[in-house]
Amino acid sequence: ATAARLLCLLLCSLSLLLSVPGLIRRCRPDVIHVHFAYSPFAWMAAVADRHPLVVSVMGGDILFDEQGSPTPSGRRLTLRLLESADLITAKSDFLIGALDRLGGFGAKAIKVVWGVDLKHFRRVAAGVLRTALGLEPEDRVILSPRILQRFYNVHVVVEAMPRILASIPEARLLITEYQADPTYRGEISRRVEALGLGEHVRFVGSVPHHEMPQHYSLADVTVAVPPSDGLPQTLLEGMACGTPSILSHLPRYEELVKHGESALFVDISPESIADGVIRMLEDAGLRERIARAAREIVVTHADFDRDVHRVETKYYELST
Repeated sequence: ATAARLLCLLLCSLSLLLSVPGLIRRCRPDVIHVHFAYSPFAWMAAVADRHPLVVSVMGGDILFDEQGSPTPSGRRLTLRLLESADLITAKSDFLIGALDRLGGFGAKAIKVVWGVDLKHFRRVAAGVLRTALGLEPEDRVILSPRILQRFYNVHVVVEAMPRILASIPEARLLITEYQADPTYRGEISRRVEALGLGEHVRFVGSVPHHEMPQHYSLADVTVAVPPSDGLPQTLLEGMACGTPSILSHLPRYEELVKHGESALFVDISPESIADGVIRMLEDAGLRERIARAAREIVVTHADFDRDVHRVETKYYELST
């Protein structure tokens, strides 16, 4: 029965996928806008051959040599989509450069950060959440907001905790579980137990988007140390909430933030991460300067409403 259900699901998904080009042609949309280029449904937009076609790249969908395991056919179909596009939006100049290296596509790309809703992502009271999580008023909160998969090196943050606790015993690490890999989560849970960190590390589940401002506001610092990245929304969200960020030292982040001014960069090692967290937690002046500068950067460069207006203007230009 299980095999039959899986086969039915596969056939239904395939039927839906193959229906996309016909659906697009029948609907005759004024503009087609694809978000994330490396996807079967995105590729079907190119097959439909309707214009104007806008494609928004996010990072992992075009950073073939850094993230994931793209198939040869997936690469070809993604390149075909980008070639078909009348306009491409990219979150950073770095990604526009990547588009150029893939096939000169940067010439038809514009930088659109797709920022955050500043009315929603701002500093808010988090006392109720602190109580709900069983945290004490004196606890210092470190938040891991990225996807709970091995690529994002959450386990390395856990390995940094003993060194952090040696200097700051009241430190607590909160791990969000969005798109969690169950195997990886289990490995981290067992490592937490082996290191005797049960009282200091909490898994907080897959936090709904509308609740994230409370988690950022609860945190004294966020930590995100992937080996590759575009320009993650979690970084923009935390900055908008005035939460200082500790990041892996990827030069592409420097388009947005500067080390020691609006974030701290660290190496992907327990020792470097721990040193960065300790520095941030012990230096209130540094923390406040970084938080203030981070919020100002988002207001200036990553206002979602402003980005939407820019893209809407491009829609009208393309459709006339």
